[in-house]
Amino acid sequence: MSTIYCTHCAAPAVAGSAFCAQCGQALGAGLAVMPGQAVEDIKPRLRTSIPAFVRRQLRPDEQVLAAFSASLFDHHRKHEIRHDKVLLTTERIITYRTALVHKSMSELPYNMVTGVVYNRGLVHGKLVVEAANFGLTLSRLGNDDAALAERIIAGSVAGRRYRAS
Repeated sequence: MSTIYCTHCAAPAVAGSAFCAQCGQALGAGLAVMPGQAVEDIKPRLRTSIPAFVRRQLRPDEQVLAAFSASLFDHHRKHEIRHDKVLLTTERIITYRTALVHKSMSELPYNMVTGVVYNRGLVHGKLVVEAANFGLTLSRLGNDDAALAERIIAGSVAGRRYRAS
């Protein structure tokens, strides 16, 4: 039997436990990982350019796996739909907006994600990402792009490791 580890604090966890004994993080299905898992190569899918102010925020060993334009709906800003950009890296989801005067960026580390659901549409897919105090819907993504985003996010939450090839 293999040892499982909390994705939040990396402490060994007891199989079948609902919460980490060290930090209290929920250990729901797929949230505990085994060390030494193989790294999967992903060919980066860059559907939009990444501005310098976002590139400067990337860590030296953080790789970009995908970049898309999307309509974003933040579940905490109920009536606000924005057309922004989404960047998936080896460590986190980054959303950003560029305008003539205003630039903004936010991030959601994969270890904070509690669920992700992909809804396939006729042409465009929709991805719903949930975290403890955050919810984000990404829509107007091509179905292939939405499926790749779901694979990266769900895989990262489950402890899979990716590398841009």
